[in-house]
Amino acid sequence: MFSPLVNLSRRNTKWPEPPADKTRGGRFMGWGLDTQWTGFLSSDAVEVQPSMNPAVAGSTVTLSLFPPVTFTSGNWAVRETFILTWLGEQQAVFPGYTGRASVNVTTGALTLSSLTVTDSGVYKVQSGDCLLNANVSLTVVGENMLGYIYVL
Repeated sequence: MFSPLVNLSRRNTKWPEPPADKTRGGRFMGWGLDTQWTGFLSSDAVEVQPSMNPAVAGSTVTLSLFPPVTFTSGNWAVRETFILTWLGEQQAVFPGYTGRASVNVTTGALTLSSLTVTDSGVYKVQSGDCLLNANVSLTVVGENMLGYIYVL
């Protein structure tokens, strides 16, 4: 079995001899990995989906990840400002979001309540569990502006 931890950074690194079942007619047919790579998700692989966008001031929005991902730790931020961070069942909410931000510590979904227009921005989620870094742009409008958005 080929080990994916072979150090290829050294010059003149020699590959191990191919096993007999990997050759055909004396020619090497290529290495295959007998391992499964799990836990790495690029930002292209996971999307952040708001429960509504635009959201209305005063309402509550949930930013969920699709496809669903399982986390044990991570953090959410907007415009380079941390909203909250979590590790296991514990979460710490940063000033300005106390009492109105919470996270589902299993799925990483962020729920924000009592939205204001200033909550508009690019929301980012990061987790070291699966090397995830994803974002979404959320717009929050005043109640009197909602009718104008749908008319346009």
